[in-house]
Amino acid sequence: MDDKVWANPVNTEIVCQALMWVHLKNDPEMFYETYDGRMPDECDAAIKVLTNNHAGFEKWLRDQLSTFPLIKSFFGDFVERRLKQKGILDCPILDVVCDDSKSLEHRLERIQSISGIAELKREYYSSSNPIETDLAILNLSTEVLILDFMLQMGFTGIGKVPKQDKAHIDIIGGRDGKTYAIEVTRKKEVEGWQTIPYGNLEDPDNPHNQEKISSVLWNTLLYKNGQFSDALKAGTIEPAMIKVVAVKTSDFGFAQCVDAAQRIAGELLMQDGAPAYVDCVWLVPNTKVTESRWVCKSGCGVGVLLNSHHTGDRLV
Repeated sequence: MDDKVWANPVNTEIVCQALMWVHLKNDPEMFYETYDGRMPDECDAAIKVLTNNHAGFEKWLRDQLSTFPLIKSFFGDFVERRLKQKGILDCPILDVVCDDSKSLEHRLERIQSISGIAELKREYYSSSNPIETDLAILNLSTEVLILDFMLQMGFTGIGKVPKQDKAHIDIIGGRDGKTYAIEVTRKKEVEGWQTIPYGNLEDPDNPHNQEKISSVLWNTLLYKNGQFSDALKAGTIEPAMIKVVAVKTSDFGFAQCVDAAQRIAGELLMQDGAPAYVDCVWLVPNTKVTESRWVCKSGCGVGVLLNSHHTGDRLV
């Protein structure tokens, strides 16, 4: 074996210390307030180890991936492509393989019986552009998350709709005698959140933050409304189906403001000119189904049940 692999041994602790720097870059308030705008010494040392021993890092990543057979099956091609590209520490798969709880692996185990899972794997591709490859990883992970949440909420007959020439939606599922057509979207990070004076927590009552939430949701609803309209015209969904836009975001600010987002989504669905073909918005800001929120138009007959099943909350 190449001696360079062992020149500076790479292990999970070193990779996690290097990833800490990536997380700090994405959290400027913590970076400046806790670390005075200076890279922590342990992060600097870890990054130097990975930079000087890329062969050792590749071996570590492949070894780690071999302990997650389903993640390797779904994401292995992305990893191989990403190892040949710049900015590997920004790749979200590193957080996954450093996760001691193996949450994504367990999610993939639970959804294996769902119809169309093989189609899900084939829908996303790696790219010569590392940013696009990372986005594909995040988007694939989002669909896996939504499918798992649907199982937890008691949906049956869940199916990933295969890619086809006709306009179609992402996921079909049934619950309480009704059929749901679900479009999944993952929102990018939102910049410029206003915080409360203590704890660096995003302020849900701040008008600036509420405007950001409203803009994100409104643009999403308009776009997905067009997709539902096209699918109806193509005959790939039926008018009687409950048409749902599932919005997943890893954005911490959005997660902190989820109750405000629930209220704003309700207002958008009720206002004049609201998207005609969107019946419900499913807000999924975190990794627990109990922290998601459903907002549905009055009259569609499903709203309260969907929230009360797992949160005890009622719709706005």
